[in-house]
Amino acid sequence: MKIRSILYFALLLSGSTLFFQCEEEEHAPIHNDGINPGKITVSEIKSTAGGAVIRYQLPNDGDLLYVEAQYALDNGRKMQVRASVYIDSIQLEGFGSVGTFPVELYAVDRGGNRSEALKVDIETLTPPVETIFGTVELERTFGGVNVQWKNPNKAPIALIMMALPDSLENRVDLDVFETIYSQAPEGNTSLRGFGDVGHKFAVVVRDRWDNLSDTLSVSLTPLLEEELDKLKFKEVILPGDIPAVPPWNPSGGSTMPDLWDGNLFGGGAARLVTTHGDMPDNYYYTFDLGVNVKLSRLKFWQFLWGSDGSEFFYFDAQYERFEVWGASELDASGDFDTWTLLRKCEIIKPSGLPIEKGSFSNEDMEAAFAGHDFEFPLDAPEVRYIRIKVNKTFSNLDWASCGEMSFFGQIND
Repeated sequence: MKIRSILYFALLLSGSTLFFQCEEEEHAPIHNDGINPGKITVSEIKSTAGGAVIRYQLPNDGDLLYVEAQYALDNGRKMQVRASVYIDSIQLEGFGSVGTFPVELYAVDRGGNRSEALKVDIETLTPPVETIFGTVELERTFGGVNVQWKNPNKAPIALIMMALPDSLENRVDLDVFETIYSQAPEGNTSLRGFGDVGHKFAVVVRDRWDNLSDTLSVSLTPLLEEELDKLKFKEVILPGDIPAVPPWNPSGGSTMPDLWDGNLFGGGAARLVTTHGDMPDNYYYTFDLGVNVKLSRLKFWQFLWGSDGSEFFYFDAQYERFEVWGASELDASGDFDTWTLLRKCEIIKPSGLPIEKGSFSNEDMEAAFAGHDFEFPLDAPEVRYIRIKVNKTFSNLDWASCGEMSFFGQIND
């Protein structure tokens, strides 16, 4: 028994020794000729927005692996960029201003041997963070501030939004209340929650290298925004309107009141259901808001169905495109000549996944459960009556269903 224990211990010890030896071994290149490559030869330097493209000729070295550029951004951040030997250029980016900047270029072989540094200067053009900042606009809107910008090259950016109430005007620093991340070619976002109290609003653009633009600031007093009382909403039936009844139960009565019952998630059933019709030209219905109002926005929810309510999101009879029309007085003829088109709406699936049952991402679900916001132009007329014209459902059906609508604005009664 002792002999077995000794042999077992000896094997364990030798295995441990082998393990520690392997742990301490340094990985080195399989082949290293110990010879440094020659310098690369620069043939052209082309200035770009916030950077440059350097074209070059490679040294005659059979085991050359890549070209490396080392430089420092104007915000102090150290950069290291590599390019394969199969291309003849290297792109440098990340600079936050126009200027001349030094760059060191190295040729590196498979053995890790480096050439001497080739020092060159590049000249940068106006960086995206400054170009985008030049397009930013801040305007007052209902309950807050509207920010717009253009980003034609789709650079990844963040807009840092700040605010300070007028009552704290003696304080220097503004509070960050929102950061908007975007890579879209243009943006238009309203940020609310400020009531109708005067504020100083400001925005700074930041890029992915942490370069910051200047600060744009304005003093604005948001417009007062209220949510309309749905208890005052009433169904209106005009000539040509689509009946608000399910195609499978035409004698079951109008589902119009479901549009404003405030029951967003309960019951797991569809809400407003309209019968078969002719889209996009002749599929509309009408209701009375009960007050005269300058509308600021509409919040729209898709209908719910299934175990968690989301089974038919972005599918079947869900509205994909629809129009909102308004009128201050009701013309009993139903003629659209007396109505004003307030805006066209489209439900966008953020993921872009195919239109299929159950085809949506977590982001898609979050957007649907949160409700889709549609803003009305500030110059839109005051209205009391609303007409919804459905142009298309996600599955191109000839009937449609939606969940709930909430309206916001400045009530003038």
